[in-house]
Amino acid sequence: MDEQYPPKSVLVAGYAQVPKGSANYEQHKVIVVTLVVDLETSIIVDAGVNIDWDVINKFLRSKAIGLQLDNGIEGYVQSIRSMASFSAIESFIQAFKICYERYIEIASKNKTIKQV
Repeated sequence: MDEQYPPKSVLVAGYAQVPKGSANYEQHKVIVVTLVVDLETSIIVDAGVNIDWDVINKFLRSKAIGLQLDNGIEGYVQSIRSMASFSAIESFIQAFKICYERYIEIASKNKTIKQV
């Protein structure tokens, strides 16, 4: 399937170590979160996480797509903490925060966001 993204989309990735001894650690030493963000709207248009469990991946992806990043991600982080519980949740959140920081760097270079 060939995804079509808005013309001014950017891809950012964030990585965080998974807690040792967890089921996730046995499969992946790090969580990788990838986001595709439309620079014109600051909206996440696609997302992925390298967790092999389909339900977790679909859930996290569904909560990220459509998120508008101009006002930060603290509300999103709080909602994920209240809606999801698995051994690598803090690793996911850390990787997501890194994605956000990378997006801010790119967007500020392109002067497309309001400073938060």
